Amino acid sequence: FEGKSFLDLFAGSGIMGFEAVSRGFSNLIAIDNNAKNIALLKQNAQILGIEGKFIKYDALNFLKKPEQTFDLIYIDPPYDSDLAQASLDLIYKGSLLEENGIVIVETKKDKTLDFSNFEIMKECTYGLCKLTFLNNKN
Repeated sequence: FEGKSFLDLFAGSGIMGFEAVSRGFSNLIAIDNNAKNIALLKQNAQILGIEGKFIKYDALNFLKKPEQTFDLIYIDPPYDSDLAQASLDLIYKGSLLEENGIVIVETKKDKTLDFSNFEIMKECTYGLCKLTFLNNKN
């Protein structure tokens, strides 16, 4: 993952972004609209010696005007929202995924999304949640 970029949408505690950096990702951007979450992310990053951008912003608005593309995008919105689908639509529309990039979407296990713009690589269910791994259609 050396030199790869990781976008953590709806970052919350930031654990996925921190894990990505620990596995070699060198460019971390974490987006969350909660000021307390962002403050905690910055504090924990400093303690862990992790560099990244921790941005208090609406995830959908961020996706509407990106400044770069990403190798891995992790989407973990509130389960009872339509933000996962809206995020996927904006990622596709904005061509935000690198050529061999991956999107990981975390949802409730019974949530149905339209993945027609992507290729499903794998789906895993853990308790009440489902992880869906997607890449660009060739």
